[in-house]
Amino acid sequence: MNLFNTFEQLSPDIKTSLQNILKENLERFLTSPHEPPAIRVNTLKTTIEQFTQKLREWGINYSVHPYNPAGMIIHQDDRPLTHTLEFFCGEFMVQGISSQIPVRVLDPRPGETILDLAASPGSKSTQIAAFMQNTGRLLLCDPSINRQQPLLTNLSRAGVINDVYLGIPGQRTGRLFHEFFDRVLVDAPCSALSKLPGHISRGDRWRTSDLLSKLQNIQYHLLVSAIKAVKKDGIIVYSTCTLTAEENEQMIDRILKLYPVKIEKIDMLHGPSISPGMTEYNDRKYHTSLREAKRILPFPDPFDVFFIVKLRKTESVPSQDFYKECDYNSFNGYNDENIAPILEYLYRRWGVEPDFFADYRFLLTSKKLWLVQKSWERYPAERFVKAGLPLAIRKGENWKLSNASVQFLKNRIKTGIISLNKTQLTELFCSGQMPYTGARNGYYVLNYENENIGIVSVMTGVMKISLPHRFHLRI
Repeated sequence: MNLFNTFEQLSPDIKTSLQNILKENLERFLTSPHEPPAIRVNTLKTTIEQFTQKLREWGINYSVHPYNPAGMIIHQDDRPLTHTLEFFCGEFMVQGISSQIPVRVLDPRPGETILDLAASPGSKSTQIAAFMQNTGRLLLCDPSINRQQPLLTNLSRAGVINDVYLGIPGQRTGRLFHEFFDRVLVDAPCSALSKLPGHISRGDRWRTSDLLSKLQNIQYHLLVSAIKAVKKDGIIVYSTCTLTAEENEQMIDRILKLYPVKIEKIDMLHGPSISPGMTEYNDRKYHTSLREAKRILPFPDPFDVFFIVKLRKTESVPSQDFYKECDYNSFNGYNDENIAPILEYLYRRWGVEPDFFADYRFLLTSKKLWLVQKSWERYPAERFVKAGLPLAIRKGENWKLSNASVQFLKNRIKTGIISLNKTQLTELFCSGQMPYTGARNGYYVLNYENENIGIVSVMTGVMKISLPHRFHLRI
């Protein structure tokens, strides 16, 4: 496809915007290569040192992310890493190079209360949880039903237990949680004007500029909500994956004029693909502090386009009549009359001592028992979706563990275990099932090389496991 022909299909406003921002670099942008694949080591489940040792043993050519020590840029991989047990067990997440940077700028701390305003599909949410070391409170918002399952899957596979997920628009959180959070990430929905033909040539929407104005309205209200929700002196990081000034510098300039926030320096970002934010554009002057924002360009390094700005709230925003604190429900302790019998069942079936759960809280729904970090004493009832880890799933009168809970409990599971050898495991992961006559019908914990890695069912001589995809297993 001729890239310049694709460029000509854009609306006049968008073409002009790209030309005015890129100037003599327009052709360089049009011909820039795509970002190479990248992953992020999930430090909730392994260490950077342990995982990079595995990369070396597999003979994978990689380099360390320039701004994130837990990130790895994959230069050559004959068999995708997504076909490893390490992927199944959540030891790493697939996440783009530029996508890993906003959370590094946010710099979440253990024990804090943090909000992700537009959380799905969850790569940044799981990254925040890792920075927090699964402590504190992480509130996730995303109203899209279509985007819900990827977020749930990524949170579960990553082993996140400090989160509560609400299916509400991020624009509403400022009304429900007035000055509640230490830090807020606003990774905003945007025009994604970052690559050609890439995003732009996949449909007709960029032949008009109508969508751009709709997105600006969403971005503004997300930022306003974040400002109302964060505490005084709290941090907001706003990011997009687009080039337009209207969604980036112009948006922040508008916010600076209306709300008590200031731009903070981002000292960690430097290099040939990093440029400062613009302080003027098309004869419009922006606040001079916008030079402290960062633009990531796809040349000379092959990064995806990103805009990142770090804001600090300088004054409290008084609560007004339209603020409506949400209703809450309580989590339960491990000795609650409804929780204790389930934990006792898990002890009888799998040997997990109930006292292990004393430091956690629980939520019992019709089909699942959720385990959550004790920092959450109660949860917002407003369009509540989930909290923490699915510890057990109801099966008739009994309960089974989930893959996520098996990986969380590890060697605390003592009984009900089936061990497989390499040949058997490879067959099982190839299709999700295989013949197995060595056990009675029921659920069992799957063990490989003395590691408990998941839950399997055995029924009439067939073993089955739930997989994210079929694996050509690399062991």
